[in-house]
Amino acid sequence: MFRVRHVSAATGRLLLIYAALPISYIITGRLGLFLAVSPGYATAVFLPAGIAIAAMFMGGAATLPATFFASLLLNIWIGYSLAHHLGLTCFIAALVIALASMLQAAVGGAVLRRTI
Repeated sequence: MFRVRHVSAATGRLLLIYAALPISYIITGRLGLFLAVSPGYATAVFLPAGIAIAAMFMGGAATLPATFFASLLLNIWIGYSLAHHLGLTCFIAALVIALASMLQAAVGGAVLRRTI
């Protein structure tokens, strides 16, 4: 009925980048924010930052759009759960945070690649 096809290395890599990276980023980000001080924005340990830097280190610049998308979704989710509506301010804040997260991953991964 269903046949398991062999997935090429490139397809497997893209699946990891564009499916596993955002899912792991969002899940660990939400779990990490449970440790946050009220109102829920700042936490001492934020695992998605390390995940994004490690992904950039291992996968290169191709991981940056997935990091941006995952951070955007996570911050929209957090903003909605705190305010119970999605406004323009919430979306702009999520967009700026997502850009900063992507930049952090880019710089961190590039520095690691250069030093190691």
